[in-house]
Parts: sequence; C-alpha cells; structure tokens
Amino acid sequence: MGMYMHVVTIRDANIARVLQDPPLIWRVLEPADTELYEEARRASRKRGCFSWLFAGGSRSDQSGPAADLALLDDEGIDTDLDKAWNGIHYLLTGTSSEGVPPLNFLLAGGTPVAKVEVGYGPPRVFRAQETKALLEVLSEFTESELGRRFHPQDMLAKGVYPEVWDRGEEELEYLLDYFLALRGALDHAVRRGLGVVLYIS
Repeated sequence: MGMYMHVVTIRDANIARVLQDPPLIWRVLEPADTELYEEARRASRKRGCFSWLFAGGSRSDQSGPAADLALLDDEGIDTDLDKAWNGIHYLLTGTSSEGVPPLNFLLAGGTPVAKVEVGYGPPRVFRAQETKALLEVLSEFTESELGRRFHPQDMLAKGVYPEVWDRGEEELEYLLDYFLALRGALDHAVRRGLGVVLYIS
C-alpha cells in the first residue's frame, strides 16, 4: 500500500469535457472499469438532487453527457511515478509541500476536476500549453543539479514521503529514474499536442 502519483495524457478537447462533466475523468483514467464511472455519475446525480432541493428551484436533468469519451491513440497513456513524487517535488522546490510555481506543479497548480475523488483528492488537469511550459522548466534541470539538491536528513526532517531517504545512494537513483520518467511523459504529451492529468492513488 502507499500513495502513487500518475501522469496521464489527455487532449484539450477532452479536458474541456471533463471539466464540464467531472465523472467523465474515469473514462480517461480507467476506461476499462465502467463501474467507477457509474459510481461517480450516481454521486453526481445525488449532489444535484440535494442542490436542487435546497436551492428551491426547478430541477434540471442530472444525467449529463453520454458515458463514452472518445480517446485518441496517444490519450490515456499512464506514467506511474510510484512513491517518488514527493521526493521529486523536494528536489524541485526544497520543500515537502510548498514551493513556487511552476516548480511545485506536482502538488499544486493546474485545474482540479471538482468533486471527484480518485484516491487522494481530485485529479488536476494541465492543458497542452501548460504542459509545454512544465516540460521547458524540467528540461533546465540536469541530473547533477538534482543530485546537489538531495539532502536526506532535511527530507526526513520535513516529512517528505515516504521518509526512506537515508537508506543510501540508491534512493537518489530512484528519484532520478522517476524524474526522467516524468520528463519523458511530459515530452510525449508535448510532442503530440496533449495535456496531462495528475492524480495520486
């Protein structure tokens, strides 16, 4: 068990649809699991009923758009950052959960997909142009520079998840491997004109 961050490709047109109809995010994250979508849809309808009841107005149709969301071949590609996400955030910002945009993008920024829990909070979407800007920032970091930012005792003191950073040099190698995976995921998205979804499961 643990907290794992995912980076999933998505085009801007589908970002717009998801933001308009949040349960559709499950058609991007878990397209084969229709039950997750249906559960989110039922929860959305229930919230709609309560909103209508307390607003005292006329109730609108809560069914929303159809469940099918057309994904291109390059959409829905999931890059798993394992448990390295908080350590990477630390290497970029020197903090466990704060930092200056856009370097803090793993934990802040983007647009939250409101009222949909996918594990630990709502997923956040970054449109294609935002994703391109993130890649440009990450491309400025060399592995040597990131290595100089790796301070195990400070990371432990600040509670950087998963708090195993004093076990040896392999922990830095672990972070660098997943940093390259993150940059690769963003590069893949940018080359195809896509944005990304970030979420922790």
